[in-house]
Amino acid sequence: MGREPLGNKDATTGAADDAAAKLEKLYRGFAHRFNGVPEVTVQEVHSWVSEQNQLKLQPAQGQGQEQPGSPGAPAVVLVDVRSHAEQQVSVLPGSTTLTQKQFEARGPDSFRGSRVVCYCTAGYRSGVYAAKLLRRHPHLQVYNLRGSILAWTQAGLPLADPRDGAHTQRVHVYSEAWALQGDGYEPVVFRRPILSLALDAVGSAAQGLLRAVTGGGRMQQAQAKQAQAQGQEK
Repeated sequence: MGREPLGNKDATTGAADDAAAKLEKLYRGFAHRFNGVPEVTVQEVHSWVSEQNQLKLQPAQGQGQEQPGSPGAPAVVLVDVRSHAEQQVSVLPGSTTLTQKQFEARGPDSFRGSRVVCYCTAGYRSGVYAAKLLRRHPHLQVYNLRGSILAWTQAGLPLADPRDGAHTQRVHVYSEAWALQGDGYEPVVFRRPILSLALDAVGSAAQGLLRAVTGGGRMQQAQAKQAQAQGQEK
């Protein structure tokens, strides 16, 4: 009674395997753009973070106080290189997660000796950023999270709401074509994902050009011409 039919379970497993295969193919398709960047799997990162959290809470021998992690275990820092809007949907949980802006504000050199793991949606943006970090700071231990947050969900690992740290099943998947989240997770997509992410990535200097291409710039040009014509009439 209440047992799930075997056929449904097989279908769910098949869909999950298909999503994992598609994500792996997607990742392999762009990984050549950051050759030489060390990769790490979500299982390895989850193990590192779990070990770090346990060490932080381990009581000092003979005392009832907490002590920091073992000096022999490098600290783990997760750097989320996605846009602010994507991060507002969910992030990898834990106090070790920083946005790219927070990481750079502290200064990459301050993380010497730590394992710096970059992640995004599927691993492309984080791979590019990790490659840049290694070029500028070759002494850092920098890794790219293979498959990034999508692979994290496929492994059934928890996500957090950045506003209060509560668990959430929502994950931003960048676009409908990248809706390769794990079973039970809710995909979130911007109405115009590519433009929204591009505007966030390129900065204010190039935003005017992108708006012009999409029509916003043409409207401003028309308004300027109209104002110029009115000035000539006067």
